[in-house]
Amino acid sequence: MMRSTLLAVGLLSHLSAAETLHVPEEYPTIREALEGANLGDTIQVAAGTFYESNLLATNIEIKGTVGNQGEPLTVIDSEGMPGFSVSGDHFFLKDVRLENSSDFWAIDCAQVRSVELNNCELNAKRGFRVVGGSGLFLVTGCLFNNNQGQSYANRAGQTIYTDCGIEDYQYLTLQTGSSNNSVIQNISVSKSIKSLGYNGASPRFENIKKVHPSALITLKAYGWSGDITVKDSIASSLILESLTESGSALITDCQFDSLQPEQANLANVILNYNQPNTVFENVTISNNNTFGPAVLNQSVTPIEINNSVLCGNSVENIAGAHILNNSYLLPNCLSFPGACCIGSDNESFCSESTQPECFSLGGVWAGTNVSCSDSLCQGFDTKGWCCINEESVWIYEVDCDRIGGVFYHENQDRPTCPSSPGDCDGDLTENGTIDFTDLLILINNWGSCEEDQSSMFDVFGTCCINQESLLLFESECNLIEGHFYNDVPENFSCPDNPEICEGDVSGNGTVDFTDLLILINNWGPCSG
Repeated sequence: MMRSTLLAVGLLSHLSAAETLHVPEEYPTIREALEGANLGDTIQVAAGTFYESNLLATNIEIKGTVGNQGEPLTVIDSEGMPGFSVSGDHFFLKDVRLENSSDFWAIDCAQVRSVELNNCELNAKRGFRVVGGSGLFLVTGCLFNNNQGQSYANRAGQTIYTDCGIEDYQYLTLQTGSSNNSVIQNISVSKSIKSLGYNGASPRFENIKKVHPSALITLKAYGWSGDITVKDSIASSLILESLTESGSALITDCQFDSLQPEQANLANVILNYNQPNTVFENVTISNNNTFGPAVLNQSVTPIEINNSVLCGNSVENIAGAHILNNSYLLPNCLSFPGACCIGSDNESFCSESTQPECFSLGGVWAGTNVSCSDSLCQGFDTKGWCCINEESVWIYEVDCDRIGGVFYHENQDRPTCPSSPGDCDGDLTENGTIDFTDLLILINNWGSCEEDQSSMFDVFGTCCINQESLLLFESECNLIEGHFYNDVPENFSCPDNPEICEGDVSGNGTVDFTDLLILINNWGPCSG
């Protein structure tokens, strides 16, 4: 008992005597300072470049010097040799720039319980390797530049990368290994041609942003267990895999855009191997020009896609089991702005935005060249049946009002739309009477309509009716006697007098005996 007490007193006395060692004022080199340091000491390094390698660091803190903007002025160049080799209980490195052009690690940590890098710049071919350790590995405010080899942690303790930047990184970056509850957050990427990734339990990506068009970010979430979270990020692609086929994945408020075949060996923007219970909320998936579908779900569990938009993808949008809720599959991404209603009917506001931006915000896009007004967004979030031309479609109230329809509020069965007084099929001249003039028009246009542009599939596009545009499926547009456009140019507006096929009373794209029989059956003055 007395021996234990003496040891404890001796240890406390040693820790209380921790000192700050200055380089080069007291020690000419960092190596000499490390050799002269005791447990708990701090090494303070002045501004300048220090050509040193194979530095053995054990239970030490090393701090550099910063400039007026907080940038590291202390540079350690290992000249093609290994940089730091770290062991012991902890290692802390702050305000230092590491230079290394070789295949050796700039920082190599083995079985170190806790490691912290703060405001460091790794201008190294290979950044860091942190293997083992049960404590926290924290990387804060660091810049990774000109790296061609991976930086990773493979450890049981928690790993956090936060408030960092990546420039000209050319290989697999910032792995967390088998860490639990690890986080990669607030990362800006100006150029990266590989990925950020996880192997661990309950991993989380948040606020990962590519800030340059050439940046390629593949977020890889390989969960051992627990739930995967991806939030508020702009990336190129996402890979999900559950090694235990359990837990869930929630991807919210993200954009995945512009995956080119030469950028990666991936064929999909979103690839879900076997992660069950996967939900996308307010996500835009666009401009996939590889040879595969934009979203490939290989899990037997359907992925749920809510309030999202998939557009401009060169192959199919989704392959595999999926559920769409208030989401849009568009042939192209409309980049020109319009009015977007956001919020709820009681607390709503209007914002000028593009169509994908509006959908990603959970808003209702009011159409191209539609400007915001005080009354535009009233009733925008209320959906119901809208009667137009004696047929009904399920759209927002604001859209129904724009096209001059009659709106029926939610929770009502599909209505039987009333006939308009004076309307009758076959009155091609609209003079209130079906007579020989209408018959001559029908005969003169006999045959297939020249401008029929109907598709083999029921595609989603722009429907013009009463000079207003709606986003509808082609079948719905035809039902309400609108004019459907599958691919519209920028600044498109509905024409005053769209080309129609006169005589096509039945609306089947051909003037034939069906139309003739309708006309004869309604011969004479229109009733009502």
